[in-house]
Amino acid sequence: MKKLKNINWNHLYYFYEIARHKSLQQASRYLSISPSTLSEHLKKLENEFSLRLFRRESKGLVLTPSGEIFFKDASEIFSIGSKMIEKLIDAQRDGHMTKVGIPNSYLASQCNNILYKYWNIFTEYGSVSSYSARNDGQVLELLRSKEIEWGILFSIPMITDIEYELIDELTMNVAVNKYIENKTILPLIIYAPDKLINQKLLEKLKKLEIRFPEVIKTDHMEWASELCDNGKCFMLKTQDEIKLSPNLEAVEKIDKISIKIYAAWSSINKRLLSIRKISEISL
Repeated sequence: MKKLKNINWNHLYYFYEIARHKSLQQASRYLSISPSTLSEHLKKLENEFSLRLFRRESKGLVLTPSGEIFFKDASEIFSIGSKMIEKLIDAQRDGHMTKVGIPNSYLASQCNNILYKYWNIFTEYGSVSSYSARNDGQVLELLRSKEIEWGILFSIPMITDIEYELIDELTMNVAVNKYIENKTILPLIIYAPDKLINQKLLEKLKKLEIRFPEVIKTDHMEWASELCDNGKCFMLKTQDEIKLSPNLEAVEKIDKISIKIYAAWSSINKRLLSIRKISEISL
């Protein structure tokens, strides 16, 4: 007779996820385990109980009668387990400090707005701190080294153990002071740390065969923004920034650049309250 202490609970959990997804491939992606390894665990569970839990049909994996019984009971077990974990996390939430990584970007004000919204949501449970990063790559490094709980990115992370969610979307245009008559002599100033957005901009200018007398890189965005407002240069700005400024206009012959902003976190932290609250600031 089987005893609880002798059951391999990992095998049971893997079976549960395969049954829940109704696909070995989808379950393997969710668990970040290769399909062959997952299939091996399933076979061990079937051998342990001398039962066949699935049969293959044209529409995919289908539970056998024994599999239906296993799945019903496993669902109850892991539902209770999930609720237990959430209660433990929530019990520890008071005083919790959540660190958020933010890359240097043209979109500093948008990132600040996102962090402000998150602050209003999360400070009921703990406090929020920000961590400045050079770019998306460093945000991902900080996530993997556990120095931050989640971070803001401007590109989809191509790493298996990092999950993400779209939280904002906006457009940017090259802007200039509309009261300057001779704009042909003005340089274009770009914010050097934001390589991703600069790459999009320069590729668009190359495609349109648009050239500026000079392209100046700077690390001081506020200074560059003030120069642009006062008619000393062209600069990339969001459409909202252009609309709110009495002096600026978008350069019409340069198409707008669409930017998506993502929140990203480590898969192992997805049940943390600080991560679950991100959905409340997403689109």
